[in-house]
Amino acid sequence: MHITLKDIAFLKKEKIAVLLLHISWILIIVGAGITRYIGYEGIMPIREGANSNQFLSSDTYVTVLVDGEMNGQPQRKKLEKKVLLSEATDFNNSFTIKNNFNNQKFKVEYLDFIENVEYKVVEGESDKKFLKLVEASSGDRHDHYLEDGEVTNIHGVLFFFK
Repeated sequence: MHITLKDIAFLKKEKIAVLLLHISWILIIVGAGITRYIGYEGIMPIREGANSNQFLSSDTYVTVLVDGEMNGQPQRKKLEKKVLLSEATDFNNSFTIKNNFNNQKFKVEYLDFIENVEYKVVEGESDKKFLKLVEASSGDRHDHYLEDGEVTNIHGVLFFFK
């Protein structure tokens, strides 16, 4: 028995389109898997006519900047840690960053994340006096609290409470 190329069904001229369609689906699925597990997610704003080699990651990072001197020269050490901060998960939000700068060890600790915290003055046993200022900028209400003797800058205007 002698088999020729014309006898093989999937190599017939009429079946090439179906073969290419299935190969393309396989390539799409493989590409999606590579992107999901190896790629980065973010946005890259580029103005018309401009170039960029940086993007904004959609991941959350904690950045610690340590300033000091080494050999009489001011130096800065930058440390970054990828974190997942959420109340909705059972994930423990605490973390510790240990490092050293100029042979001096240091540690940065973070205890917990509380989402949608509302800052307000709560009546208590303290004799501290507060002033509440309410202002609206860009259509949103903002509450500001000034403690007795405090100076604060609210949208370029200095306020002092005494």
